[in-house]
Amino acid sequence: MRIQGFAVAISTLALCAACQAATPSEVAATAIKEAKLTNVERVEVSDAASNKYTFFIWYQPNKGSVSKAKADTTRLVRSTLALLVASGAKPSEDWTRVNAHAAEGVTGETGKKMAVDYGSSRYNFALDRIDYEAPKR
Repeated sequence: MRIQGFAVAISTLALCAACQAATPSEVAATAIKEAKLTNVERVEVSDAASNKYTFFIWYQPNKGSVSKAKADTTRLVRSTLALLVASGAKPSEDWTRVNAHAAEGVTGETGKKMAVDYGSSRYNFALDRIDYEAPKR
């Protein structure tokens, strides 16, 4: 039994060592992939630093909604936090900021490019939870 426990501990340490070697950009890219978002045109990473990550989810035309945005932005924030914790980080103690915003590109009446805001989720490090904020209408 002790040998099996030892093997599990070694494999967990190897996994964490690999995570620690990842750059913030690599963490962001992996978080996007692991979140398994659907009906998304693109995901932009506007900020990726050791304790700050900001994502923008852009939905395909007519595929976004407030309920979808709440689920997707929460999933992306949670995915990022899971990777950070696996690397040995302590997001609540390090004051880590993780924000994910969701929108859909639209064209206005005059042809002007605009965006429909579907809201955002953020990691609240003080309370160690993810909060969703609906769009202001």
